Amino acid sequence: MQRQAATDAVFVLQLIRDGQVVKNKDGADDLSDFVVTCNVIQSINSAGIQAEINIMDSADLITSLRGDEIWNLLYKTQQQVVSYPLQTYSIENRSRQNNTDLYTIKCCSPEFLSNEGSNLFGSSKVIFNKEDKSHDIVERILRGKESGNSKFMKTKKKCFIEEGDNSHEFIMCNWRWFDTIYWIAQRSVRKQSGKSKDPQNGFLFFENGLGYNFKSIDGLIADINKQKHDDKTDKTSGECKLYQYVYSPKRTGQEERDLYKINTVKYVSDRNILEGLRNGTWAGHSSALDPTVLSNSLVSVESENTSSTYTYSVDELWSKMEHLDGKSAKYDPYGPFSDQTIGLMKTPRRIRHTFLPNRVADGQDATAGKNDNKLYEQLPYLQSYQFARVQTLKSIQLLLTVPGNTDLYAGKGVDIVIPMNRVKGQKAMEDKKYSGRYLIAAVRHKWDGREMYTEMLVYRDTLRAKK
Repeated sequence: MQRQAATDAVFVLQLIRDGQVVKNKDGADDLSDFVVTCNVIQSINSAGIQAEINIMDSADLITSLRGDEIWNLLYKTQQQVVSYPLQTYSIENRSRQNNTDLYTIKCCSPEFLSNEGSNLFGSSKVIFNKEDKSHDIVERILRGKESGNSKFMKTKKKCFIEEGDNSHEFIMCNWRWFDTIYWIAQRSVRKQSGKSKDPQNGFLFFENGLGYNFKSIDGLIADINKQKHDDKTDKTSGECKLYQYVYSPKRTGQEERDLYKINTVKYVSDRNILEGLRNGTWAGHSSALDPTVLSNSLVSVESENTSSTYTYSVDELWSKMEHLDGKSAKYDPYGPFSDQTIGLMKTPRRIRHTFLPNRVADGQDATAGKNDNKLYEQLPYLQSYQFARVQTLKSIQLLLTVPGNTDLYAGKGVDIVIPMNRVKGQKAMEDKKYSGRYLIAAVRHKWDGREMYTEMLVYRDTLRAKK
């Protein structure tokens, strides 16, 4: 696509009913002239892509809308042509000015709505045909055939599922598809991750522009470290091009060269020490709680069973994690703080509890529950690791606005170059703290009727190299 400005893009909005694009009597199907703004959002915290379409309607379009239509949002940018078929779930904020209606159409992935009507009831052994690995269960829910009275999603979208190392046996009481996947995610361990006594967990389930993703945070970081600037995005394998964006002044008359320049950068959060201390972000205790037999629980560090209570510390867990820019680089998880502050951060401040599943319903034979007994013994450690993994990922948070690029996806990486305010000679010095690879936590493609921008919330766990 030839651009006169970096934010130039083509946007087409189509209405689909009963699998057919709706056209007027002249054969036209593009409704983008009605659009004031349109935002498409994907996030590592969401199992569906969402959109908000703000409409200015002077042709009485609203009377023809049922409220469950499929809208095809098609974007053409420098990088690619992409479409998002999304289903209406709400029409809101309608107001009238003279002969014009203003309202917002909210959409989401059709599968997200179908999930609301789904239910899984019974033993996982029966419903999933004795499959007990996390990746097999998730695969069956997303793409599997019916099993007995249980129906699965049968999505045609790509599914990128990381293998898990542990087994799961459980009872579902009218759980929705996504509820079941989230339950599995909380209890999954990466396959062959590090030493057997130090497993990596912290799985996420989300949808981005490539499809559905069931991956651990460490797995996402490992993939980002493999991304290359010269590669092209392969939507079949899920491997993506690594785009580099630079924060530098724009020049009049060279707008077409601003395609990979950062428009604005906001430093959302940069180490809230007080909040971190109160939440036990850097150090604390972790124990398992049996709500049915309290004597089996580790309720506090004063308990007689304190030897089984796990005391976690980011300083200890840091070397067991994957890190952006690679494990070979040595980073300081505490940052350039004073010795007094680091002493506070290393002192355990909170006790975290997790529920210990009661085994009274298991059989009495020698093999009963053998698959997940080891996992239950490690629950205090796994709870600590997952919490520390999420918190360290958010060490640096930036909100970036760049020219529209639909080839950026939640869960993938981006390379950011930010200069310091001072210069060395005639050249600005690169800010080592804020420059490097980031994980895209959320992305929003914003169309305002004339231009397109992409807004990214990005996370980075590494702070600075040790001296």
